[in-house]
Amino acid sequence: GSTVSQQARFQTEVLSTLMEHLLAADVLIGEQAALPVVAGGNAANITPNVCYLTARIVDKLWQGMLLKDPHEVFDFILKLIAQAKRRPDSVPLEGLYHCLNRTILFLLSRGTDSIADQMPVLETLHKLTNHRGLVFGAGNHELDFIGCLTYCLLQLTCDQRIMLDSNGKTTWHVNPNEETEELTAKQGHNLMAVAAKRVWDELYVSKKPAIEEVFKMTMQNSKAPELAMVREHIQEAATKLWLNYVDSERKASYRNPWELHNQIQSKIQKVTGGLTRLASRTKVKKDDTIKVRPQLSEAEIEACTLTHVALVKELVELQNKTHSQSQQHMQRYVLEE
Repeated sequence: GSTVSQQARFQTEVLSTLMEHLLAADVLIGEQAALPVVAGGNAANITPNVCYLTARIVDKLWQGMLLKDPHEVFDFILKLIAQAKRRPDSVPLEGLYHCLNRTILFLLSRGTDSIADQMPVLETLHKLTNHRGLVFGAGNHELDFIGCLTYCLLQLTCDQRIMLDSNGKTTWHVNPNEETEELTAKQGHNLMAVAAKRVWDELYVSKKPAIEEVFKMTMQNSKAPELAMVREHIQEAATKLWLNYVDSERKASYRNPWELHNQIQSKIQKVTGGLTRLASRTKVKKDDTIKVRPQLSEAEIEACTLTHVALVKELVELQNKTHSQSQQHMQRYVLEE
């Protein structure tokens, strides 16, 4: 049998080749695409099939099985969406936007302890600003993404770690003996905070109604309010959304791709029957496939349990801190009166 490392290398090679091929063929621009439809095929199936493949690529990213720069996946999806927008006829883009959103959240939630770790996050924030018309355009209306992105921006602007696993503490950690390293990391954080604020400004201008819907509140400002001003009102809801999202990504690693794909299709109303049509054409039926449940070792089960415990602990500590701050504000207000 092959090792996990060998499987990851093989999968990366295959998926990288497919990504290059699809972009080179301008696969989503319609009849002008340099990709012939095979005998018995149907051009109408190309878009849903590309969406399906892209979703599996993002799965591999979250599973840690794609050994390539995640920014290449980000750029790949951006180019696919740009291709689709060049078509004379409109095609559903919800599936590709869902993949783009998952990739953005993956990139923003990586560790930021060192300056090397901070650079990909900073690059992501800059890309969100540069491509704001496409990322925050009318086609991208996924409320969960708006909430999760807001959570990431809240964390990045206030020197807090984005919760992912039990190995991390709430705040940054740098070696106090390395003054240069500490200074550089702090400078990197300041750059990220500025870039995150800029993304928040763009998000607010483009998606204000969606932000209000996600957090069940009305915002009077026409310009984006400071995140520090709204933090108390949205932090808890944003954190819950984020923890649910991370949990769903983790659980998705142990589900059959067609189950996940069908769920996404029904949830965001992608093209009808895309996967079913694909399955019937390739003569693959769910009933004929042997389902193998993942066999987790005791160590893996323990690690998952510790992760869940750590996330719950983080949330409780956050709620306690918010409550204490509210009490202090109230006490100060009463005493001043």
